[in-house]
Amino acid sequence: MKFLTPVILLMLTACSTVKLDQNNGSKPTLVEIAQKVTSAKVIILTDHTLPGHLNLSSGGAADKERLFIDPAADVFAQQLSEHGLKSTILKVEDMIPEDIITTKEQFDQAYANYDQLLKQAVAQGDTIISLHFDADIIMGKDYKDNQLYIGGVQIILDERAVSPETFKLSYYLLHDYPLFDTLNSAGFRTRPGYQDKPRYQNNLTLNITGHSSGGGILLELAPQEQAIRLYDTPENTAHALIPALSVLAKAVSDFRKYL
Repeated sequence: MKFLTPVILLMLTACSTVKLDQNNGSKPTLVEIAQKVTSAKVIILTDHTLPGHLNLSSGGAADKERLFIDPAADVFAQQLSEHGLKSTILKVEDMIPEDIITTKEQFDQAYANYDQLLKQAVAQGDTIISLHFDADIIMGKDYKDNQLYIGGVQIILDERAVSPETFKLSYYLLHDYPLFDTLNSAGFRTRPGYQDKPRYQNNLTLNITGHSSGGGILLELAPQEQAIRLYDTPENTAHALIPALSVLAKAVSDFRKYL
């Protein structure tokens, strides 16, 4: 399906008011990012906006989730490369030429371009993994519907977009590979009730990526506050995640051999 790339670039052009070949220092252009997506077999998603950028409920846990996601994504990409799988990491701030997302217009444009690249990856049959860190414990008085929230390791799907491959990949990760056991061994709790089943919730990214014939899931790696208590920094946390991300990379590699 590589021939779809020019179509995606035309779609990006149509929905963008910026020049696709504009290069702000060492920042990749949309053309360059689309080319990386074209050649990749696995797309690693970071989804959230960075601290210091416009945050329209997009900063994730404690509004600084990206600080933990980014080093974990780098580790996962390295583990995939050791299995011979080419991957690329998508970051929403790379979707516009400006260094920082400061306006609603830039925010909307960045996510529109991000979504178009996700659709390209789906059309190619890539395996698409959204890496996240969950909230920790939120008492009922501070959470919606006055219900206690206990966050943790979990796989999330959107029931509106579950291809057979998405379901199979989530099932294999839950039952055939020691992914959760390895995360638990690093000290990260599983969200109660989701040790052996995915959690279903509406999600803008999953509503696109879950259609992929390569599978598209969201993985909560750990409660973020728990990671801070155990490992102090995002970098230390990413190091602690190496065994689990190695298991994830092997699972994806094994899975893709039989697509």
